[in-house]
Amino acid sequence: MKKLLRIAKISGLSLLGLVVVILLLPVLFPNAFASQIKRWASQHITGELRFDKARLSFFNHFPSLTLTLYDYSLTGAAPFAQDTLIAGKELAFGIDLGSVLSSTIRVDKFFIDQSQFNIQVAENGEANYNIYKNTDTATSSQPADSSSARLKIEGIYISNSRLLYHDRSLPMIIRADGLRYNGEADFANSVFDLVSEIEADSVDFVYDGTAYVERKQLKAELITGINTSSLAFSFQKNDILINQLPVDFTGSMTILDEGYDIDLAVVSGITDFGNVFSALPPAYNSWFANTRFSGQSQLTLDMKGSYRAASGQQPDLHMHLWVKDGLIQHKGAPAPLKDFFAGVDFRMPSLNTDSMVLQVDSLRFNLNGDATYLRMRSEGLTAPLLKGSLRSQLNLALLKAAMGLNGYDLKGQLSMNANTDGRFDGKRRQFAPTTASVVLSNGLIKTPYYPAGLENLQINSQLNASGGTYSGITIQVQPIAFSFDGQPFEARAQLRNLDDLQYDIDANGHLNLTNLYKLFAVDGYSISGLLKLAVNLHGKQSDATAGRYLQLKNSGTVACENVQLRSRDYPLPFVIPSGVL
Repeated sequence: MKKLLRIAKISGLSLLGLVVVILLLPVLFPNAFASQIKRWASQHITGELRFDKARLSFFNHFPSLTLTLYDYSLTGAAPFAQDTLIAGKELAFGIDLGSVLSSTIRVDKFFIDQSQFNIQVAENGEANYNIYKNTDTATSSQPADSSSARLKIEGIYISNSRLLYHDRSLPMIIRADGLRYNGEADFANSVFDLVSEIEADSVDFVYDGTAYVERKQLKAELITGINTSSLAFSFQKNDILINQLPVDFTGSMTILDEGYDIDLAVVSGITDFGNVFSALPPAYNSWFANTRFSGQSQLTLDMKGSYRAASGQQPDLHMHLWVKDGLIQHKGAPAPLKDFFAGVDFRMPSLNTDSMVLQVDSLRFNLNGDATYLRMRSEGLTAPLLKGSLRSQLNLALLKAAMGLNGYDLKGQLSMNANTDGRFDGKRRQFAPTTASVVLSNGLIKTPYYPAGLENLQINSQLNASGGTYSGITIQVQPIAFSFDGQPFEARAQLRNLDDLQYDIDANGHLNLTNLYKLFAVDGYSISGLLKLAVNLHGKQSDATAGRYLQLKNSGTVACENVQLRSRDYPLPFVIPSGVL
């Protein structure tokens, strides 16, 4: 019995001693711990670490003993040395209890709360996160200190934070709000596996000025192999959910002084067709919730190669999308867009737009018995080589209803047919052999930007280009007619030989340019005024430029009132207060 009482006393005293240690450590040693952390930072990182106060506690992240820096900031590396790399409310260092009474404090965890990460990469690949000093440099430039801190990180935990990653070398921007991250690994080793869990309330992905992902929820479970000696990353398991779209990626990436090597494969997995649309920007959330989908789809993306800023070397990009048995039907639509099938392949070797290839093996769908079918292949951008065909019959009112184009009103029966095979090169006056026709009857186009629309719209136009030159082009418009704001307009035209334009044009009607611009709202331009036409024009470009005016048969009247054309490219508008020709 006495032995049991003795054991109980010893246990009780030990427990009491532990409680006393837990309570006294934060009181006795906070400044000592903080000074060691600051000393370590000055010796090993180039950025400047600042904070208002420090607190030592077992309870902030129990059971870890943590030194928490409040209202802290850390600057980055050149060329962004004056900018903040990370700043926020709390930065906590988890301290190894076994090192508390030793001369070297071991930090094994980071806890980051309510902070902002500002990661910047210059066009030459220099990044502000490269703040860790070379060990030899730090050792030689700083005197030895027996009382310091040492990192042996086993976990990084981020909560309620924001991230901005701006890489000008790609160029790419990633933003994340409401970021939560748990990462665990033996960071003390030069080679280790990082197991991560990531969640974000809102993620943006912008590449070359275009937003591909905007304000999307993100959940991810990742396993990443990391070699800190060579800055090599191996993506082993990466299960990601962007809203309802599952994505997986594998591969590797090695960061070098002059750039990086990458071999990355991203696969959405075979998923419901509707899940692809769940990744659309938030403006489409209401549309998505009220639209029925069926079918299957898959999206893949590969990037492989090397990026070298000095030489201009860049990796290859490849994307592929397929959709099978797709269906789209907005709420209340009388007929769905169904039998949707797509096979789209896109390649851009060395991220060079003049080497890119877009191939649509097939894109087809059916709308109330009317079919649309497209096949095409395009190579290059500046002078593209294009081969393709289009066949389409569309009831625009049914299309608008099936797609749920709220704010827009479309009507009319549209018929389109086109075939092309050749190169389009304006500098060399090359025009691919092409035949095309567009016929629209009883049409209506109304947009959310203006209360009135183009009514009674009739279009009957044909393009015939033979020989692969501008001289073989013939364009016929018989006619284009519509009523806008109660004013009718009609034009008929025949244009031949764009090297020496032969024209035969009849145009009659009123065009309110102010309201017409509002209807289509072309960004970057503004046009206003009133144009009245009653003309018959017949002649040849060469006669006009050579001064053979008697060969021209132009008659009629062109009147304009308060015409103004503004462009973002010019500071002042082009103005015609009034005129009659």
